Amino acid sequence: MELMDRNKIIVNLNRIVNKKLSYFRRSLDLVCIGFGDLTVEYDRHNNKCFVGEYALHIQCPFRVIKNDEIVLNSNDIYLSPEQDGIANLDDQNSCLFDFKAKALELDNEVVTGVCLNDNNDLFVFTQNYLIQVFVISNECEAWRFFEIKSDEPHIIVDEDGLSFD
Repeated sequence: MELMDRNKIIVNLNRIVNKKLSYFRRSLDLVCIGFGDLTVEYDRHNNKCFVGEYALHIQCPFRVIKNDEIVLNSNDIYLSPEQDGIANLDDQNSCLFDFKAKALELDNEVVTGVCLNDNNDLFVFTQNYLIQVFVISNECEAWRFFEIKSDEPHIIVDEDGLSFD
């Protein structure tokens, strides 16, 4: 990727700086982090839900750190809340991730910075949290960032590397 294209991607990622860190959720094993003001949407089952202005979809290892402690991570998706077995990903509130994500204190949490390293690992900084997203394979999509109500291209890290699609 040319330096100019990479710089354009970094500029676009920085659109979430000064935006609220709104939520952590999942659909099966896809993690979605929302940023910005919330608006009402309806899902495919016609259930009312709230979505942010921007979304980060993660399908690779990640962790969320607060005060030097890991408070949420990709392994939490697969563990039952009691940590005594494997979670049923079809059901919300069936895995440790669901409970830990709801327990995060996100009121007034604002993004203060975004960093992308040469491996396309992504780091999102807020006042109290650090979100670390680690690309470990080039065989499938690792993460995707996009503006929710926009036709703008998505920033994607997948088998083709970092791209604007």
